[in-house]
Amino acid sequence: MKCSIIIPCSRQETLPICLASLNRQTGPCVDFEVILAGPRFLNDVSIQKYSFPIHRIVCDENHPGIRRNLGAKSAKSDVLCFIDDDVCLPDLWLKKVVEILGRNRSFIISGPSRDRRKDFKYKLANAIQENFLTEGLLAHRELGSKRIAADHHNIHSCNMAMGREVFEKVGGFNVTADYFMDDVEFGYIARRLGYDMYLYRELEVQHDLRPAPVKYLVYKFLTRFHIGKNFPLFPECYSGVFQIWFILLSYAIFVPVVYLIFKIPHTLFLALVFIAIAYFVLLVVSSLKRVREPLLFLCVIPGVFLTHLFSYLGFTLGLLAGLLNYFGQSKVLKNKEIRYKAFA
Repeated sequence: MKCSIIIPCSRQETLPICLASLNRQTGPCVDFEVILAGPRFLNDVSIQKYSFPIHRIVCDENHPGIRRNLGAKSAKSDVLCFIDDDVCLPDLWLKKVVEILGRNRSFIISGPSRDRRKDFKYKLANAIQENFLTEGLLAHRELGSKRIAADHHNIHSCNMAMGREVFEKVGGFNVTADYFMDDVEFGYIARRLGYDMYLYRELEVQHDLRPAPVKYLVYKFLTRFHIGKNFPLFPECYSGVFQIWFILLSYAIFVPVVYLIFKIPHTLFLALVFIAIAYFVLLVVSSLKRVREPLLFLCVIPGVFLTHLFSYLGFTLGLLAGLLNYFGQSKVLKNKEIRYKAFA
């Protein structure tokens, strides 16, 4: 079975590491091509040293969904694999993809994307992201079993494979909406069409995270800002995310809480103290997995708190921006209506 591996490129420094991991793919019947879609630096990428064919598509559009769709359009095989240029694959990744999709061509498959680098700044970022009080995503944790059924929040375009027919039935990636919508909206449509999605432990990839604390927190703020901005346009895609509904609930209780502060300050003060203590206990309990590494354990606790703070602020500001610009997004809403006809 031949596979086409499509990589939207923007990081010139990590792309060689990604390609080197593809060069190590082994196993019977592993036959693949690689399609790079990105800016003009691709013309300078040396392709002679690799054992597989590489095709380059120069695309100045920054939207990764556009680059992925261009790659899929030029792909020569019926199995499409999407990875990012800062991903490093295990040696048998492609062999496993071929085995799974050879038996189940209608599946959409993925694996955890985690950062296993040993530097403390990356270990801390990974430990915060894995904590169940932050994203809580299966795709960011080590899987306890070989295969787990996944929803559209856990199938990420940095590590995703499917048959071409599935890709075309969904309609490819959304290139009209903000690029933070590309995988979650794709997965939502696929789920509504009845396609099964799974995470496989053997498909785990090394996916570079921003180092903690500063770059990681800035990244979380920016991603949550985009999610907040997209939420008014695509609330159905986030209907199962309890963190978002918890934030929305906090808005609803803000006014009565302010009223109570002035009405019965002593009672409310005690309630706030109780909530603060309970929250701190939750932070500690959620971080106990790291207790054998004392420094990491002590840093994860404030790290999760700061992630909550930056995520809350990012989502709130993004939501305000999205609501204020809602009626200026007619093109996105019209395209959404067209795409959703696939399962209407």
